[in-house]
Amino acid sequence: MTFEALNHGGVNRQNMLVILNDNDMSINKAVGALSAYLTKVRTKPAYQDIKRDLRTALSRIPVVGKHIEEVLGEVHDRFRDNLLPGTLFRELGYRYYGPVDGHDLGGLIQTFEDLKNIQEPVLLHLDTKKGQGFEAAEADPIKYHALKGFLPKKPEKDAPENAGDAKKRPGYSAIFKEAIVELGLKDSRVCTITAGMPDGTGLLKFAEQFPDRYFDVGICEQHGAGFGSGLAFGGLRPVYAVYSTFCQRAYDQVIHDVCIQENSVVFCLDRAGLTGEDGWTHHGVFDIAFMRCVPGMVLMAPRDAEELEVMLQLAIDQTTTPVTIRYPKATVPEFPSIIRQELRLGKAERMVEGEGVAIFAYGSMVENAWQALDELSKNGINATLVNARFTKPLDVEMLKSLAENHHTLVTIEEHVLMGGFGSAVTEAVTDENLDFTRVLRLGIPDEFITFGPRGQLLEDCGLDPSSITRRILEECSEPQPSKGREDRVLS
Repeated sequence: MTFEALNHGGVNRQNMLVILNDNDMSINKAVGALSAYLTKVRTKPAYQDIKRDLRTALSRIPVVGKHIEEVLGEVHDRFRDNLLPGTLFRELGYRYYGPVDGHDLGGLIQTFEDLKNIQEPVLLHLDTKKGQGFEAAEADPIKYHALKGFLPKKPEKDAPENAGDAKKRPGYSAIFKEAIVELGLKDSRVCTITAGMPDGTGLLKFAEQFPDRYFDVGICEQHGAGFGSGLAFGGLRPVYAVYSTFCQRAYDQVIHDVCIQENSVVFCLDRAGLTGEDGWTHHGVFDIAFMRCVPGMVLMAPRDAEELEVMLQLAIDQTTTPVTIRYPKATVPEFPSIIRQELRLGKAERMVEGEGVAIFAYGSMVENAWQALDELSKNGINATLVNARFTKPLDVEMLKSLAENHHTLVTIEEHVLMGGFGSAVTEAVTDENLDFTRVLRLGIPDEFITFGPRGQLLEDCGLDPSSITRRILEECSEPQPSKGREDRVLS
């Protein structure tokens, strides 16, 4: 879009100023030919400085100096375009100035005043340093790319008793980091793609171990998807690790380059769900809806670390089927010893047996549904809990089985309700004419969610265990005799 806008502005010759803030970084270290070009530009002296110095020198030459200065005016364009920085932008129709010190406030103000008098497109190239002014950020610009508010740590005695438990458990990205390396060791066809975020998506270890099978395409998500399609067509098994919210940029390529071509690209959607302090722009709450409607795409989500590892292997085993795996920015839950049911394409897992009310939970919401079972049981509702595993293909046979002895079906997802997992379930219930008295869909409402701790946002959206319990109790007026969760766990 940047190049499209520059192209448009250069042709229309509008009176505008484009500021290129160039700190030689994106989120991680910048990659690609454009970055290399800007680095070359930064190392060359500004054209204005060269021209001024040359005129000063010529004016000191008696007799011939003035004549040479006049000739200079006729050749400076060719000299400028071939030897000086900014040629790319001049060819697009912009007067180029720079690079100049982007941290010199007084100099910048004067430059802006001067450029206001130029009635045509101008591009001002600023040379800056990422994290300038904050020592910690200057030393580690990748870590400090996004800042959260922080206060001095509370003394240990003031910390909650269970505060350390969550810290000890790894996040989904950490599980993915180890799992993808193991897959790379077992299968030389496995390769990975990142759109300028190897650290955030957990690909640094893979990059170090398999540099020839790791590709950073820069912040170009759509190219990453198209590139992955080409790798798959060539016989490789590309795993494209990308934040859910940024995968939206690649939607055209998902349809035309990947799915229509039946190329088995694995999309690992990190930060799927509510991302906490990252806020409106980073919540990954639309991917089920926009991926589910594309023919040929498989959608799945793990309930814990082991299931993520198995899903990755299942995805790699597909030869002509694109796969999307979504997982949240959260620690991985731990469930008690439950005999796991084999992961098979399109098959859900019944974790707790009950009657009357069936909870069909997807991905990250299996944990919250599990935590709600005890309180429901105390209130006389012995709910069945099913780990959906797949949104597409959906386990319709499981739904038919639940309809035999459950009057209420509850779907839970960390995703918008419109077009999401719950929508897929209600479509299947309608198509199969299944006899549920009530279908209750719990998910994110039709609004943009603000920023804050993930737990608080889940509570705001009614997706924390207490809210899930309350909603089910409000909807179900026919409680059953109480029976504890542990007595109903399938083992």
